[in-house]
Amino acid sequence: MFYAQWSRRDVRPRDPATHRLRVDARAIAPPEPREEDPTNADGCRFRDSFKYTEGASFKVGDCVMVQLEGEGVREGESLRHAAAQILQIWWPAPEEDEDEDEPWAEVRWLYCAEEIVPAKRRPAPAAKYADREVFETTHVDEVPASSLMGCVEVLSYDAYVQRRQKEDRKAMKDVFFCRYVWEPGAQLTECGPAAERCRRAQALCRKGRGIKRRGAAWDGDVVSDEEHIPEDHATRGPRDRLRRASNALQLSAAPKRLPCRENERDTIENFVLEMLSAPGGDGRTLYVAGMPGTGKTATVREVVRALQETGNAFRFVEVNAMRLPQPNHAYALLWEALTGEKRGADAAARLLDKRFSSGEEQEERVVVLVDELDYMLTQRQEVLYNLFEWPGRKNAGLAVIGIANTLDLPERLDPKVRSRLGSRRLTFAPYKPAQIESILTQRLSAGDLSAAFQPQAVTMAARKIAAYSGDIRRALLICSRATELCAERADAARRAGDEATPKEKEYVVTIADVNAADRGLRESAYLGAIEHAAPLEQLVLIALCAELRARKSETAPLEDVARRLARLVALAGDAGDSSRPPTHGELLEIVDRFADARLLATEHLKRDDRFPALRLNIQDGIVADVLINASKHPLAERFLRD
Repeated sequence: MFYAQWSRRDVRPRDPATHRLRVDARAIAPPEPREEDPTNADGCRFRDSFKYTEGASFKVGDCVMVQLEGEGVREGESLRHAAAQILQIWWPAPEEDEDEDEPWAEVRWLYCAEEIVPAKRRPAPAAKYADREVFETTHVDEVPASSLMGCVEVLSYDAYVQRRQKEDRKAMKDVFFCRYVWEPGAQLTECGPAAERCRRAQALCRKGRGIKRRGAAWDGDVVSDEEHIPEDHATRGPRDRLRRASNALQLSAAPKRLPCRENERDTIENFVLEMLSAPGGDGRTLYVAGMPGTGKTATVREVVRALQETGNAFRFVEVNAMRLPQPNHAYALLWEALTGEKRGADAAARLLDKRFSSGEEQEERVVVLVDELDYMLTQRQEVLYNLFEWPGRKNAGLAVIGIANTLDLPERLDPKVRSRLGSRRLTFAPYKPAQIESILTQRLSAGDLSAAFQPQAVTMAARKIAAYSGDIRRALLICSRATELCAERADAARRAGDEATPKEKEYVVTIADVNAADRGLRESAYLGAIEHAAPLEQLVLIALCAELRARKSETAPLEDVARRLARLVALAGDAGDSSRPPTHGELLEIVDRFADARLLATEHLKRDDRFPALRLNIQDGIVADVLINASKHPLAERFLRD
């Protein structure tokens, strides 16, 4: 596939200043703007199409191939291609760009399956031609029009299959198909007809969930008759500022260097450098603990990336224990990352043990990050023992960093495992109000974005999150949602003819917007996660509520919930539902999704617990009420009705 060997995450953000797109030969005589072209408040001239002197032409709505420059995942490779859809075409104002003759395009990227993260969000591959599938997204960027290599076709799956049967592979090299729309943090949704793709892009980006960098209306037939765009340019600046502020607050817009974690960063960096400089690469182990959303994994990745960019040669392998079917599958994953060979868990364990026990100095040093380390706990704890014991062997050239949310995990380990782990620990404390405020302020420091928020509103958001969890992800989400509420409030006031408030101040986020965003996210995260859960996910909630009531306790072991869930699935099957009991891995993914929505929490009650106990964050009566009255679930009526 055209970009199957790289991930768009590796070149983001695609800032023209750092990832300049290569000028194509077609741009020898670029088209020029016309006086009659519509303009926006920035002086940019917009047009719905343009044509090069050599015949290549592009228009709004076209799907195109974009030529990129930037570091990929393979050493020595720099040229990349990616599919995208043109949303706007404009010429920058002369004072903004020295090359005033070159047009620019706003494009919405079309991802491949490998770029859908986490992997659990990816759909089942298509029955045929899975390598030709792309996904509509809400990821929007600005690129110079000279980087547009040519048009491609994106069809529905059925249309693609029919055409592929009539034409050979060579004739279909610029044809792809799309079945789903992907938005970070949301489930995949089926896309509508291919002919409506441009209108779908408009709906996604105009609601603030995508990145709309220019405040001008789209030209031609792209704007629907039902949607209203403010006509006077005086309101476009503040509205556009809110959109850019929302974009700056997205998780994907994280800076290269995380603020307020300087000490932790130095500790991790020194740990890795010690292993790299030690004779024979004598390994080390480091345990990192902290609450969710405190930057543990992101900081480790940042340190690794910075060290590799400065010439430190080592291989980095990341293992997420929660995604493993069984803990010993970590052996197979690690061996494949080191050698490219696929082996079974037992065979990989023997090969790894032989590699790290040879006593010969390794050609390549290895840093292994084991995330969600508490999911590695088993009764024998053999996998943890090996992972922490191998770095101590002579010339192993291995360092292991373990990450978990629980501070007392080392105390729950067997003494022999604890001795291999050592005493080197690093704790990420929850962010304090001043730190959260500093991070939010830094995100809003570019250009005029700070004017999009009242200072008191940022302070209020920081204090709310610090008092609740210290999770910076939650703070960013609340502030991003507050920008949307602010825009909706200001638009409603203007439509009602309320001109008492100056226009500039209408589009500024206030404390009331932050409070409303926090309240709405709490309510929607709980009730929406329940009401719109998949049938199997609702059965998990019914099983959990029933188990909590049977125990008359606030927590229930995952194994007991799984057993009760199996009985509920059997009852649902008797009623005509074809669902099957989920595997342990699938059940853990469901629990993880509910934990992300803050509907429930996980905790380990005993030292040797491999799987956690579950605790609802809201009263089980509320869960039962939604399942019975809103979802009309018959098993909820049977088992949860008081």
